[in-house]
Amino acid sequence: MNRFYYQLFTIMFLGWSISLGQQPPGALSLSQALEFGLQHNLNLLQEQQRIQQGQSKMQMQKSAYFPKITASALYNHLTDFPDVDLPFNNSAGESEPINIYDFSFKLQQPIFTGFRINNLVRSAIEEQKYSESQYQVNKNLLVYQITTAYQTAQLNELQQQVLQASLQRVKNDLETTRNFYQAGQTSAFDTLTMSNQYLNIQTELNEMIHQYQTILTRLEYLLNITPVKGVENFSDSSSNFQISLLEIYLQQALEDRPELRQIKHQADSRVYYKKSVESSYWPQVLAQVTFHYLKPEVEILKDEWTDFFILGLNLQWDLWDTGRRRNEIKQLSYSLNILDLEEQKIIENIRSEVKQAYQNLLTDRDQIFLTKKLVQQERERYRIAKQKYEQGLASATDLNNVQTALTASDLRYKQSLIKWWQDKALMDYAIGQPVTTE
Repeated sequence: MNRFYYQLFTIMFLGWSISLGQQPPGALSLSQALEFGLQHNLNLLQEQQRIQQGQSKMQMQKSAYFPKITASALYNHLTDFPDVDLPFNNSAGESEPINIYDFSFKLQQPIFTGFRINNLVRSAIEEQKYSESQYQVNKNLLVYQITTAYQTAQLNELQQQVLQASLQRVKNDLETTRNFYQAGQTSAFDTLTMSNQYLNIQTELNEMIHQYQTILTRLEYLLNITPVKGVENFSDSSSNFQISLLEIYLQQALEDRPELRQIKHQADSRVYYKKSVESSYWPQVLAQVTFHYLKPEVEILKDEWTDFFILGLNLQWDLWDTGRRRNEIKQLSYSLNILDLEEQKIIENIRSEVKQAYQNLLTDRDQIFLTKKLVQQERERYRIAKQKYEQGLASATDLNNVQTALTASDLRYKQSLIKWWQDKALMDYAIGQPVTTE
């Protein structure tokens, strides 16, 4: 029996090989992670393409201000031409097939379109601004997601360190218990109790290690790079846990959230497009100049080419279209009403997000101070319990319970620290001012 416990202790001692607080090689800093994410994330790359697409559409609409030149080639073959009396010929012209060759160049310039072109251009400009706001929305969300994923990885490392420290304590207690057992001062039950506690903590630590790889995989997806070997060790020395007034956060959110600019640009784009549709109620006036280079194979002009210009004004006025324009304008009016309600929803949602993040920060700050004090008290309680156990005044179960309480309080304290930073990142996102540097 003694040999069995000695071998068990030896195996557990050899398994204890992870050093505490050591910075892993190739660890990625938060600023580096944010930089990689902003450069390589696929969602942001898509939004950049949409911005370029919007610029191209704006240039396309602006091109309607300038004249349009078209070229055409025409061939007509008339098989039956009516007989005509020509003033310079006493005999009537005979009916025979006629071939007509016509090459022409036409220049067309809009003069008045009911401000349709101007409204389409302004609509395209607002649409591009909408795309730019959408890029900022996705950028802010990405910064928040990367920050929280990075801090979740740091929390996992802290939890591993707490469990490693707990394993070290249990290992020392197990050694003491084994010595007591060999001296006949305790039972095998106490030794097994300590061994089971060690195995439980080791199982939990092993689960944490696998979860850490899952978190890094999530980080790799957000950054669109691989592999991410690890993150830097967490340090809370830079925080004084200050919180501004709720009214300040609400004001900043209503001023800086890109979702509000986005919905405004979307509504403005619809307004200008609606005006462009309404412009069709006005006549469209175009000036055009056409140059013809013509060869009609008739008797008096056979085998001869002639050229001439045609100058004119083209007026088009759609007088009736079975109500299509009226219904389209109604549809656009409804969409503007929907966007107005959507803007109100966004404002209320932003207020709710800010208030929730604010309450979370207040709770987190209190939890940090309380759990830190609790850890200090649990450490002292463990010191006393260990001392009494070594003196034979406390049982192994008492020592095990105190050690378990110390581990739980330390885990809770580390979780409170990381949750503060995650909720701070949430507040930065809620007010539209995400931090992209450490």
